[in-house]
Amino acid sequence: MRELIKLELKKVDLKTYLIATVAITAVLLGLITLLGYVSYNEGDVEMQNFTFYKSLIPLGQSMILVAFGVLSSVMYSKIIVEAYNAKQATLLFMYPISRRKMMIAKLVSVYIFVFCAYLISSLFIFPCLILINSILHFMSDSFVLSYLLNSLIQFSLLASSIGVISVGIGFIKKSVPTTILSSVILGSIFCNIVFNLSNSANVANLFNLFLVLILIGAVVSTLFLTNNVKKMEV
Repeated sequence: MRELIKLELKKVDLKTYLIATVAITAVLLGLITLLGYVSYNEGDVEMQNFTFYKSLIPLGQSMILVAFGVLSSVMYSKIIVEAYNAKQATLLFMYPISRRKMMIAKLVSVYIFVFCAYLISSLFIFPCLILINSILHFMSDSFVLSYLLNSLIQFSLLASSIGVISVGIGFIKKSVPTTILSSVILGSIFCNIVFNLSNSANVANLFNLFLVLILIGAVVSTLFLTNNVKKMEV
């Protein structure tokens, strides 16, 4: 299985997705910084919450999650939804490899890439935010490392798992737009939860509930994909 995953990572045009990761990171750094800066100069009481790292970091992580959830769905669209259309599937099924193992290798290869990309992006964006704030002074509190690290792995899992659920939905319709739209909807739901409850004790409970549901959904989607590809006829 390890060799299959390595092979899938080689087959994916990682250069394109690495460039996309850099672009996403740069854009989100600008947006999150702008959100904090505008909130500082805004008279709205609710917006003032985002001049505190305790509120801005979770929202920033949610924005990163949406972006990498979409990137994940784009990658899955390319290597699964498009790859298993009538013409290409015939070639795939000629390989002397279990269909189920091949599907799992495709899922895991993208999962690993997105998980690592999210971690690297987050660990770049927020230190840069701290550096920019040291110059512009728009945040109202001091940065606490636990604000970032407490949920970093969970957000990475969410970003990767959203793509798995999306490709499961897209695979039913054999539709790339459906795959991408599904990831946007799932990510947006979570982003809204964090935005609307950023200063509430309930946000932690909703976050954990959403995480559990997404992880269960990813497992169900994986089982669906592996079972269906095994039964496919071309």
